[in-house]
Amino acid sequence: MGGCKGDESTFSAEVFDPKTQTWEPLPDPGVELWFSLIKKLETKSGIFLLRSNNNNFFFILLKKCRWEVYRANFGESISKIAEVWYSYDQRECWWYDTKCRKWRLVRGLTEHCRHFSRELGVEIGSYGGKLVIFWVGPALYPFLGTSRIWCAVILLKKHCGRYNEVWGQVEWADIMLTAP
Repeated sequence: MGGCKGDESTFSAEVFDPKTQTWEPLPDPGVELWFSLIKKLETKSGIFLLRSNNNNFFFILLKKCRWEVYRANFGESISKIAEVWYSYDQRECWWYDTKCRKWRLVRGLTEHCRHFSRELGVEIGSYGGKLVIFWVGPALYPFLGTSRIWCAVILLKKHCGRYNEVWGQVEWADIMLTAP
């Protein structure tokens, strides 16, 4: 996915087709996306997923050449690991139970999740089948204006049965970067 030349201002973005070695324009996504900041971009088999700063999800369906908007509160950050969706919201980690179609709490992490700062945002992702959480922690020296970026790697275990739960265990957590 990329931008356009100056004389092609009618297109907001283009997508490169490696088979034909050509760039194809994407349709205009509309005013709502034009005036949003893109927080996250993912691609999954013919679909581009963009998450905006107001937590709307925009999908471009390449085969149908159209945009769709999905408004839902998935929390601050969302990631798919081993066919299960995970979310971080309200200082808790959640997983989506497809059997009962609702978000459920990841057990075993409540005490750890309280330390994740929400002031500057939290991002989650997948790392080798494990959940990773990045957050900006309190400054080591606030008068210097520095921030500490933390990371936690969490092992996930799904317990199927009567209660169908996911448990998390923090394997590692530490400061990754101290930045101005």
